[in-house]
Amino acid sequence: MQRILHGLHHSPVVAYGSKSLRGLCTLPAVTTLPSGLKFQEIYVPTAGPVAQDGDEVLVHYTGRLVDGEVFDTSLDKDAHVLYKNADGLDLKGWDRGYPIQFVLGKGQVIEGWDEGICGMRVGGTRKLIVPPKLGYGSQGAGPKIPPE
Repeated sequence: MQRILHGLHHSPVVAYGSKSLRGLCTLPAVTTLPSGLKFQEIYVPTAGPVAQDGDEVLVHYTGRLVDGEVFDTSLDKDAHVLYKNADGLDLKGWDRGYPIQFVLGKGQVIEGWDEGICGMRVGGTRKLIVPPKLGYGSQGAGPKIPPE
């Protein structure tokens, strides 16, 4: 039987390193998995179900490049990313304002998400640092996500 887990977040809620937060909290440790995926637990609830392969999950996220540029988010339905495709047509990005839903461990999202969201507790927030081989690799994805 498939479980549906709502409320997983893999985007930090606060901006670490801002002057208002510096010195007020300790940054969570970064865990590196054998695959090269890194993650930080930002918030871990004390109770609730834990996401595992085969669960249908709903995840809010913000995708950022190494330089901090946001290329995709589920959080802001009013912030539309506009870019041109290869034919010069304007396209709206994925800033949808609602979470993405997928079955964990089935390859419906990048490998870094399948691995990095597994083990999260519902309501938790985790920052994933996805290496290219677990993301979009040497091909990149559209105009916003460069290769490697």
